[in-house]
Amino acid sequence: MYLHRLAVKPSYMKNGVGKEMIHWIETEYQTDKTYFRLDCVAGNEKLNQFYQKMGFELLGVSKDHSRYQKLLK
Repeated sequence: MYLHRLAVKPSYMKNGVGKEMIHWIETEYQTDKTYFRLDCVAGNEKLNQFYQKMGFELLGVSKDHSRYQKLLK
């Protein structure tokens, strides 16, 4: 499963909205896929730290984008 373009309006940042959306996808979205994958701009340190704190594993950087994955339960 691949997440493409998740965005939170700046005025809602730091309120747990992104964390809740990721959590909802992981627990409520029904899929036969094994991994939850996404990418983000490699130079955005805060966003990269966010995904790592959410349990995503950095697979590498390609074309200035960090590629992440997380095993779905």
